[in-house]
Amino acid sequence: MSRKEKKVAIISLGCPKNLVDSERFLAALISSGVKFTSSYVGADALLINTCCFIDDAKEESLDVILQAARLKATGELGSLIVVGCLGKRFGESLKREIPEIDLVMGLLKSELVPEIKQFLHNHKKKGSARPYARKIAASAGFLPEVPRLRLTPRHFAYLRIAEGCSNRCSYCIIPELRGELTSKPLEHILAEAEELASDGAREICLVGEDITSYGRDISENLTLARLLRELVKIPEVHWLRLLYTHPAHWTDALIRTVAEEDKVCKYVDLPIQHINDRILKAMGRKVSAGDIRSLMHSLRSRISGLYLRTSIIVGFPGETEVEFQELLEFVSEVGFERLGAFTYSKEEGTEAARMSGQIPEKIKGERLHRLMELQKEIAAAKNRQMIGKELEVLVDGLAEAGSGLYEARFYGDAPEVDGLVILSGDNLQIGNFYRARVTGFQEYDLCAEVVGAIK
Repeated sequence: MSRKEKKVAIISLGCPKNLVDSERFLAALISSGVKFTSSYVGADALLINTCCFIDDAKEESLDVILQAARLKATGELGSLIVVGCLGKRFGESLKREIPEIDLVMGLLKSELVPEIKQFLHNHKKKGSARPYARKIAASAGFLPEVPRLRLTPRHFAYLRIAEGCSNRCSYCIIPELRGELTSKPLEHILAEAEELASDGAREICLVGEDITSYGRDISENLTLARLLRELVKIPEVHWLRLLYTHPAHWTDALIRTVAEEDKVCKYVDLPIQHINDRILKAMGRKVSAGDIRSLMHSLRSRISGLYLRTSIIVGFPGETEVEFQELLEFVSEVGFERLGAFTYSKEEGTEAARMSGQIPEKIKGERLHRLMELQKEIAAAKNRQMIGKELEVLVDGLAEAGSGLYEARFYGDAPEVDGLVILSGDNLQIGNFYRARVTGFQEYDLCAEVVGAIK
């Protein structure tokens, strides 16, 4: 095989922000002469982009790495390269615990391209070269504005508008891994959105560690509201979706923009994490329960048809049963259309990890179960109210083989994290919009039948 024909496969774990990093890095690798293969079996190298935000994410990353290590041991895989948050945080110890790893690096930054390329050319497939680990300093910044190698279906895409986070919540390790907030220049975002649209993206999901802080590090006049007003001008884009907003940074202008612009999905991803004032303060969330309630009222009253998604942490250090009950009552009161929850994860190096009153895992698990049972009831009640309504849906793909059904979403469903619309219809085109009537539901998913196409 010539020096220009090394083949690399990739597994991207964690959130959509990681996926965007993977897409850009793959494009940079390909532009340097490395080939991409969708199958890691027989590849010269498998690159695993990891996540370590919480314990579950770390466990998933480690499980995938161990599976790859077993493939390497049987000769089905060439080199094993680990990058991303887990690689950055635990690089040296990863190499000691899993010697099958050939190379450990940090976040996918442009400076890694020549180094990985050189490694591939110098490293024999059987792994005879000396393995080594390298740590990359914490720094924000973006890969060069190269075309992305899209790993999502053509009709939707994630667009990272900022890197890093300056909120410094007491439980979160992200600022240490990704640095302070660095917003991408407006003109770069618009150019990338145009590129995605011309490549077939009808839905663009804006992502970042905190997209509501977008622009504040560049200019007081550069805001998420202003960005949205520009993005809606792109003709091919039909849906713009906001993911990862922070309750402390919503503005009147942003609420007005979401309410007024038809292309902006009436869907808000707003992680509140908790509602008890003492816990919010201990978390460093920079909002009170009153602030959250006021924001919820403004969003509900001003944005017609709003779907609210939130994330919640249960079992934060010191959380009492009374404080947890307060959280349950708030969730019941608000009736979030979408809710994700996880147990508190004690992250080394964070302020919360040093707090007293760490909650036993058994109690955390029980509280998580109670919260999700409540949310299941809320979701069922809301889905029941949808029966008979007509929705605009976007077809993502076929459902189970031979079922004659399709998987679709309406504006209240973000890709990969929310439910689906299980759709019946004839010869539907993936990536197209249709009108559909809701006929029923299955837990978190709606069932619907097509009543017409939307051009």
